[in-house]
Amino acid sequence: TYKYTNPLLPDDVNEIYIQKVTLNGEPLWGEMGINISIVNYCPYILSPSNYGGAYVTYVRGYNEPKLYGWNFDAQGNNLWQSEFVFELQLPNMLYLANVVSDGDGNIIVNLWIRPDSQSNLYSHLVKISPQGNIIGNNPMISQSQFSGCYKILSDQNSNYILWKSHLPNITFQKMDASGNLLFSEPISYQHNDNVSEIRAFDSSPDGGLYYFLNREYPLLPMVNKLNANLQLSWTAPVELPFYWNS
Repeated sequence: TYKYTNPLLPDDVNEIYIQKVTLNGEPLWGEMGINISIVNYCPYILSPSNYGGAYVTYVRGYNEPKLYGWNFDAQGNNLWQSEFVFELQLPNMLYLANVVSDGDGNIIVNLWIRPDSQSNLYSHLVKISPQGNIIGNNPMISQSQFSGCYKILSDQNSNYILWKSHLPNITFQKMDASGNLLFSEPISYQHNDNVSEIRAFDSSPDGGLYYFLNREYPLLPMVNKLNANLQLSWTAPVELPFYWNS
């Protein structure tokens, strides 16, 4: 389990602490944890590794197309000799969308790339080893196979579910750990126009996943389930009880 704190400091300095704790809440990385000081605070992603440690990845700014990070082992030692991981050439702009761990200690980083200010964003997936090296193709999936801004979610069968939402539709694809797409075409589902939010949120033991829908009216959130082939498992979404406090 990992946590971070962000103390109140002067505007030009941010200090971020990461800490590993036991299930009983006992800190394992010293009293304060590990301090990561980043000037001009930027979003970062913390990803547990299967070796008992954690990766920290971040970008310093959209106009600086560089990925940075650390890899801390189970004892809190940084395994990467350099904070810098890799870069793209300008005028590319880079956004860090999300990161998932694989079963071999690596991470798959999902970057959203904008080639220039006039272009659309698209996902750029890259696998990084515990030593900070890129594994396989960069990107894992070429633009000719894969377009748009996806989020990535690991399933429980060593594959990865990719999804993107464009109301009222949600689109899915699946790939294996080597970046091979498992379906010839993405799979999409269309919902009613009164759906205000759609997002995948968890994988299921059978290799499928659950996704969440929120509606403008009636105010009842819903959950839908897909099987391992990304086909609907339920005849209709399940409505969740929702009560207003008056």
